[in-house]
Amino acid sequence: MSMPQPPHHCRRWIRRDPNRTRRQLGVAVAAALLGPPLLPASAALAAADTVPPTTPGTPTVAAISTTDVTLVWTAATDDVGVTGYEVARLHTDYIVISTTPDNEITIDGLGPSQTYQFWVYALDAAGNRSPASPSLRLTMPPGDDQPPTAPTALTATTIGTDSVTLRWQPSADNVYVAWYEVLRINPDGSTTPVATAPQHPPTGPTARVGALQPQTAYTFVVRAHDDAGNTSPPSEPLTVRTLPAAPDCKVSYQVVNHWPGAFQAQLTIHNAGPVVIDGWTLRWTFPGDQQISHLWGAEPIDLVPPDITVANTTWNSRIPVGGSVQLGFVVRYPVSNPPPTDFLLNGNRCASSG
Repeated sequence: MSMPQPPHHCRRWIRRDPNRTRRQLGVAVAAALLGPPLLPASAALAAADTVPPTTPGTPTVAAISTTDVTLVWTAATDDVGVTGYEVARLHTDYIVISTTPDNEITIDGLGPSQTYQFWVYALDAAGNRSPASPSLRLTMPPGDDQPPTAPTALTATTIGTDSVTLRWQPSADNVYVAWYEVLRINPDGSTTPVATAPQHPPTGPTARVGALQPQTAYTFVVRAHDDAGNTSPPSEPLTVRTLPAAPDCKVSYQVVNHWPGAFQAQLTIHNAGPVVIDGWTLRWTFPGDQQISHLWGAEPIDLVPPDITVANTTWNSRIPVGGSVQLGFVVRYPVSNPPPTDFLLNGNRCASSG
């Protein structure tokens, strides 16, 4: 008969006791060499038995230490006879099957502070298997006072305007590293938890930290935690700077008239941000030897090249959301006339075209 499904849908990786497997292999080889045996009456009766044993009782703890446990349960009954029990043990994502002839078993090699789930099947001589017993969920006593090692090689794999993605080399632990904690170091030296990550994939050891400000420096450290509650020393700190925010303004530059040694140009300032611009100063750079001789639509602040600064007039100080203002000027140049660059509106860089 097929084994009933383990409780709580814990069907992942099943590993049997190796000694039992070797015994089964030896019996199979002997049967192949000697041929079918002549069964005595009791064996023939067992072979004809199709009724499984009754369900064993819930396993309970008879003795426990930090690394082993003795379980007992109410024995199952059978119309012919119970020959033994299989004890299933679930931990993390795999199941181990151990066998015993009696309704008692000692299981060693367990981890301190680790959580396990146990259930029992009864077997009879005909190979019938009972339904699974009710399960026992058991957390082993703590015995681990050794913290994990500090994470290493903390780096930023992605840097955005309002988030960063961090990655590091895993910590080591004498039992098990459970999860990681990312901390931001504040200017006063205190720390603020900003992200967590499990030890194993799909997300660890990496974490995304969001809700950051554009063009701002942040310092982070990472530390590891094990299942016993021990915490590692922090990693070496990492300082990263977020990218500047997308421009909230755009400046279009256009030459509308041109003659030898001079030209007339027009600048259009467009408000691409979410709020009204109430008062503005525009700065740009002439990379050649251009000199402004006439200006309109703006008040001159500094017209000495290469860095030019102008400000709004009384009638165009407000630029509504999605709106624009224009200014113009006449420029003379003795030799070269490359287009202007690096437009800054109220100190913030603008996208440009033209």
